[in-house]
Amino acid sequence: MATFGKRVQPKHRADPSTRREVTPPAPRPGSHAAPVAPAPDAAGAPVLPPASTPAPAAPELETPAAPELPAAPVSVSEPEPPTRETGTLRVLVVDDNEDVRGLLRIAFARNDIQVVGAAGDSREALAIAQHDRPDIILLDVNLPEVAGLDLLPLLREHCPQARVVMFSAQCTNQVTETAMQRGAVGFVEKGVSMKNVVAHLQAVAHAPEGQIVEPFPLKVYP
Repeated sequence: MATFGKRVQPKHRADPSTRREVTPPAPRPGSHAAPVAPAPDAAGAPVLPPASTPAPAAPELETPAAPELPAAPVSVSEPEPPTRETGTLRVLVVDDNEDVRGLLRIAFARNDIQVVGAAGDSREALAIAQHDRPDIILLDVNLPEVAGLDLLPLLREHCPQARVVMFSAQCTNQVTETAMQRGAVGFVEKGVSMKNVVAHLQAVAHAPEGQIVEPFPLKVYP
């Protein structure tokens, strides 16, 4: 006899062992499936779905090696000018008299002596000496602005390779001694023949370093 008003639960629902797993239908293309609860394992504990496969790590970029810088350029100095060792003397003439400078140029050219410059004052003389590096500087005592004896220490400081020979009509003991003390290695009195001037400069060029060439001053006339 049917009983009305009381719902009787079927046995297959009351017994977990007889429960049938219902597989949810696959979602239709374009639809969003509702999240499905993880199914329990045999012990009743929910089984978590496997973790999603991690994205592959970004490939390690090799750090490019620092470019090798080229070696610092080796400073190549300019070839040394002809020196007294090669037989060709390079002379700087310093005299405020243009005629004297011209005569010395002619006399030196005839005797295989190269005039690298001719200056009429101390400022020009120092500039040429530093630039052209002569072997010998023929220096007048009387110069405008700075006297030759005062220029002498500057020439020795900035052009130590050059040997200084004083050239003047003033050959007093005081002048010659001052010239010696300040570094002159030769002294020629104006009025000496050009042949003797050339011979004196050649003697200065071949003398040991720092040695004063006698006579000091040179007063040998024709």
